[in-house]
Amino acid sequence: MAAAFAQASDRLQWASPVDIRAHQDKALAAFIRHARMTVPFYADRLIDVLSPDGTLNRHAWPSVQPLSRAMVAENLDRLQTTSLPVSHGMLHNFASSGTSGLPLEGVTTSFARMHTAIMQVRAKQWVGVDYHLNRAQIIHHVQGHDTTYPGKAVDGSWAPIWANDRRSGTWHQLDHSTPHRQQLAWLREKGRCYLSIIPNSGIRLAELVLAGEAKPDIAAIFSCGEIVTDAYRDLVRRAFGCTIWDTYASEEAGCIACQCPSGNHLHINDDHLLVEILDTNDQPCAPGQPGEIVVTPFYNYQMPLIRYRTGDIGVPGAPCTCGRGLTSLASVEGRLREVFYFANGESFVPGISPILWQRCLNATIHQTAQVDIDTVEFRFVSDTPEHEQDRAGFIAGINRRFPCGMTYRFRQMATIPGHDKPKFTYQICELPPTVPRHPPVRL
Repeated sequence: MAAAFAQASDRLQWASPVDIRAHQDKALAAFIRHARMTVPFYADRLIDVLSPDGTLNRHAWPSVQPLSRAMVAENLDRLQTTSLPVSHGMLHNFASSGTSGLPLEGVTTSFARMHTAIMQVRAKQWVGVDYHLNRAQIIHHVQGHDTTYPGKAVDGSWAPIWANDRRSGTWHQLDHSTPHRQQLAWLREKGRCYLSIIPNSGIRLAELVLAGEAKPDIAAIFSCGEIVTDAYRDLVRRAFGCTIWDTYASEEAGCIACQCPSGNHLHINDDHLLVEILDTNDQPCAPGQPGEIVVTPFYNYQMPLIRYRTGDIGVPGAPCTCGRGLTSLASVEGRLREVFYFANGESFVPGISPILWQRCLNATIHQTAQVDIDTVEFRFVSDTPEHEQDRAGFIAGINRRFPCGMTYRFRQMATIPGHDKPKFTYQICELPPTVPRHPPVRL
């Protein structure tokens, strides 16, 4: 079954946007019929979305109230189906990290997981992955497995189960809490390999290599879970001499978008889920206009999430010239709690270069926090005393990113809470919920 779906997915990526939309409508209609009939939460919420003939009514789609993370948490039992098709296989619990705000637990199926795997494998095919090389993952944890140093070798091939040739290198996993120099030594032992790692950890490894540590033989880095910035791409290129391939995914929705081989933008996996990018009035954003990413995955029939708010900010892209009919996502700008809001109506994700932190403050760990409507706090860990720091140079370097009249304050700390977590937030908005919010814009 997986092979058939994978072949269909390979073909559909090259279809026209009109044909892909028709596929979406058919998958959505079946998904909505199932939710209306078997999921208590949706009994009265989807009445107008299906036409009398059972087809999807796109005109009524915007009337469906988007589903917040809090709504899911409050209605977890009512969001479960009372009749899961046998073909969807076993149930699997998942838990999101909570980096977009409230952590979330839920349930998915083997069928939904298979579709996520198909999307991930398709993205690897785009960049010509050689499965004969080793695969190394530095990850938070794997349920039921001990990945503490010296790590774990996963049994069997890491090539897709539907591949004609399933020979592959070894798949290695290591817990992210391993000290970074030990991570580098572990990677050097694996020979030439692909590395899966989040930017928070990848940045630290690259900095160590540039500081003189022996570098491992990395063929490419596959990134997921945090924003891949141009500064990070450059850092990896200088340290490891390789490319980053980015994936945007979540525990709730699976693999949402993957980097196009022709550029740094992403392609949305339109054949597996519907992605909407909405402004603060829940209206679709135009290309280049940032908004919140709202998703409807088609294949988790156990716990349907219809118009689910991810809390992430995305920028719709223009049609891609690579030939794929899949929608383009110009970038994922950040999470809603990373957006800074100002009294003049401006808002954006700051994205201060780590090079500036290091050059001016010799900061080993850093975080930018908006603590008031006109006040930004720069938190950092550094062995350099204040009189030897170039705080004026730091302010000069970031002034173009912030509105005039801002108050800046520096807070040199012994440590920053959460910095050792796998998804540490480098920028965070700590304004109270009562402060008016505006649509995010890029300066």
